[in-house]
Amino acid sequence: MKEISVDNITSEYLDNANLKMKVSENFNDIILEFMVYGKVKEKYWKVIFSCKRVINFGISKEVDSDGAEEHSLLVLDTKVIKKSIDELNNIDLSACKDSDSVWQIDIYGDCNINITCIDFNWNMKSLEEEEYLESLYK
Repeated sequence: MKEISVDNITSEYLDNANLKMKVSENFNDIILEFMVYGKVKEKYWKVIFSCKRVINFGISKEVDSDGAEEHSLLVLDTKVIKKSIDELNNIDLSACKDSDSVWQIDIYGDCNINITCIDFNWNMKSLEEEEYLESLYK
């Protein structure tokens, strides 16, 4: 599959999705797994964002304490922006010593999530219909 930009992913795939979030114990690493509702370009899709070296994490709604990674959230809009560290306000920049930029991820839906991280990667996986339907009802 041809490399797709994160801007295209957020605008074409993540305007209506189901989100499962996995957060490390120290909040340093966050994995976001989006299950895109319905077909896009005649396929079912899972989009995975990997946020490492997280320097800011905010969520506007409490997630159940009995397993945040098991709780799904509805996503209606997602924005990803690469920023210069000079653009950041009210964030401890000591973790950014070896980097001149960070990634800001904003997710809107059942709750609002804001993540700022130094290392960010994304990938997409097309799914068969059975796998897609199974993942929606887990």
